[in-house]
Amino acid sequence: MGVFPSATKIRIAILKKLKNGQTREKNEMLKILAKHFGLSLPQFAMKDPDGRNKWDKRVKWELSWLRKRNLIKNTQLGHFHITSLGKDILQLCESYKRQND
Repeated sequence: MGVFPSATKIRIAILKKLKNGQTREKNEMLKILAKHFGLSLPQFAMKDPDGRNKWDKRVKWELSWLRKRNLIKNTQLGHFHITSLGKDILQLCESYKRQND
């Protein structure tokens, strides 16, 4: 898995955690995803050379990627929920996985 899961795995996990329509806050999602992927405390707290938290940057990047493609939407700064397109894409991913298991 490397240090962190792949971008695709993180994106799908984000959509799965939002599929019930609930609005989530970024810091809440950081913890939920860390638990989902079984990150250790050192992995969760890892810093880059600039002193920024690597996990925080990674999750922010994936949230931004999803938002730019209209799969999630901000309700206010730092809070987001899944869009109908995001639900459709997640359903497609889950359907594809079932067919190929």
